[in-house]
Amino acid sequence: MFEERRRRFEEEEKGARASSELERERGSSVRSAPKPVTALPCERQGQGKWRVHKFYEDQAINVGLRRLDSQWGTQALHVFPKRSNGSPLLLREQLLDSLLEGTTNLKAVPASDLSAAQGDLRHLSLRQLLKIRALHLDFVPPKNGADTTTAFIEKMDWLLFEKLGKKALVNSAVDSQDTASACRLGRELTLVTAAAGALLSPPYWVWWIGDRRRFFDTKLFTLSDAFPKNGGVLQIEDRSAPDPNSKGLRRQIDWKVSLVQMSRLWQSTT
Repeated sequence: MFEERRRRFEEEEKGARASSELERERGSSVRSAPKPVTALPCERQGQGKWRVHKFYEDQAINVGLRRLDSQWGTQALHVFPKRSNGSPLLLREQLLDSLLEGTTNLKAVPASDLSAAQGDLRHLSLRQLLKIRALHLDFVPPKNGADTTTAFIEKMDWLLFEKLGKKALVNSAVDSQDTASACRLGRELTLVTAAAGALLSPPYWVWWIGDRRRFFDTKLFTLSDAFPKNGGVLQIEDRSAPDPNSKGLRRQIDWKVSLVQMSRLWQSTT
């Protein structure tokens, strides 16, 4: 059963990517592509036990970003910052607006415009960065090295995951993290969000920041210091490792997930 779901997941991922490319070649809107999956299949291994595995980390990241994009609203999506005199702050506001609308694809943007827009990315909100990225998850970097589009997406990814990491910490007593740590945290919690698409209840997952245990609410994308009042939490035993078939360039997800209650959770660390 699990293998069938995993195979279907792979087929849907490939089909959505191929359909999206075809639509863009025809000049159609990005939105017309089929809706891809927003949850990773998982294998049930007993009462309160599951295994999330046989997927690449980059696939899981895409699923997590799609899930967040489908959950979060679109309020203020097209509201951009202005200067004190009311003029646009962004150099390429119209371009970014069309990217958010899904009527323009990054591959079709002239390199000079994309380079200018790259500096605008730091002024975009978390929701705006997420929307643009979610509409371009099928982008594959060129094999002959980096280009303008790759640089744009790399900058966008860094800012997006940094903002996600900082959002997660807003209700936690964890000290403010540096940019790299916040970026790493945002990426890690996006992976949890992908797995949470299959394990909807409870919505809380254990996550460690250094030697501090926190509880991640996948619905709000926030970490808290206190154990949730209702129900248990999901805990990960991470056995992920680089895939030798990819020469270490891709990492395979292998998580053993278990449902635990507060008393058992504290006993496990005493």
